[in-house]
Order: sequence, then structure tokens, then C-alpha cells
Amino acid sequence: MRKIIYFLLIAIFIIIVLYKGSIIRNKEKKEIVSISQQWDKNGKPVDIIIVKKGMTYCYEKVSGVVKDGRTIVAEVPPENILNLEPGQKFDSISYGSIKGRLKWISKERNIVTGLFKLALESEKDINLPEGSIVPLRIRTATYYDTIRVPVTSVIIEEDNVYCWVIENNRAVKRRVKLGLESDDNIQIVKGLNEGSKVCINGMSELNENDKVLIRKQAEQ
Repeated sequence: MRKIIYFLLIAIFIIIVLYKGSIIRNKEKKEIVSISQQWDKNGKPVDIIIVKKGMTYCYEKVSGVVKDGRTIVAEVPPENILNLEPGQKFDSISYGSIKGRLKWISKERNIVTGLFKLALESEKDINLPEGSIVPLRIRTATYYDTIRVPVTSVIIEEDNVYCWVIENNRAVKRRVKLGLESDDNIQIVKGLNEGSKVCINGMSELNENDKVLIRKQAEQ
């Protein structure tokens, strides 16, 4: 008798689990259908930027070591030294208060490391202990009137490089040619114009000519 009761309890438990699983699956199907219906009616939600021409900066990134109140020293390989010259501005993304100019560059490289030494001078006293390592970026060039977009908005699939552009509330896959990369942005030398509406979020669900719903809009 006990065995029969035991097997009945197991059977009831299995039936309950299967029933709940069926309810969850049906609910998920309804939610998927509901989302799909919303997309068909209102469009797939995306965030965009409106492209504007602006300045693109090129940087040489180095790790510096604090030597005293305002001096930071760093070393760079020979292939990078050609882009550097005294007087160039630098700053630190990690320490916003640290900024200044490249003071001098050694004429000979270290015989052990093969690197060239740099000295950089901060505009203000550096509120860090001597020996602290500071990530720096030295501005090596400035390009004016360039079109740039966030790196994350550019999609690279083998030899196909493109952005999703919104035209008449429809998604259009626009092939682009890339230029200089600067921090989180990248220059577009061909494929986009000033005023182009470029997707920065929601691209993963897009197909060519999909109807879209713009959630957020900002200027680059």
C-alpha cells in the first residue's frame, strides 16, 4: 500500500511539474507574439545620434610614473616616437585633474629596454604619491570638420563594415569606410553625411527596411 501511495505522489508531482512547464512555455510564446505585434505596429525600439561634423583627436597612449609634484616620466617604443614632439598636450582619463604638456624627449633610447624616455609636466601639483602609475594620452594631431560615430555603432562582418541608419523611420544598412579611431569614437570618411541618423542601441534586432521606433535621440 505504501509503495502505491509513493508512486502516486511521484506521478502527481510529475504531472504538476509538466503542467507548470506548459503554462510557462505558453506564457513565453504569448510574450514573444506580443513583442512581435508591438514591433509590427510601432516599430523596433532604437536609440540614435544625429551626426555632426566636429574635431577628431589622435592620441598616443602611455603609462607614466609620477616623479615629483608636477613631473611624470614615461617610455615609448621607437615606432611611436615619430608622432611625438615637445609642447603637445596630454591628460589622463583616470585622473581628470592631471593635464599639461610634453616637456622633452630623450634623443637616445635606453640600451636595455630599447625605449625612448619622455618627461611630461602637469599644469598643477599631482596629488599622488611618487612612483604612482598614471595612464596618459598625448594629443598628437587634430582633424577638423570630420564625421565620427561611437565605435559601438559600427558593425564589422568579415569585409562588410556598416552602420544602421534611420531614413523615413526605416532601418537602412549603410556601408562605411573607417578612418582614425579616437577613444570611444571612430572617424567615418565615406558613407555618412552630416545629419545622418545612426543607431547606437537596438541594432541586434534590426533587419533591412524594418520599421523603427526612436526611443532616444542625441547629437554626436
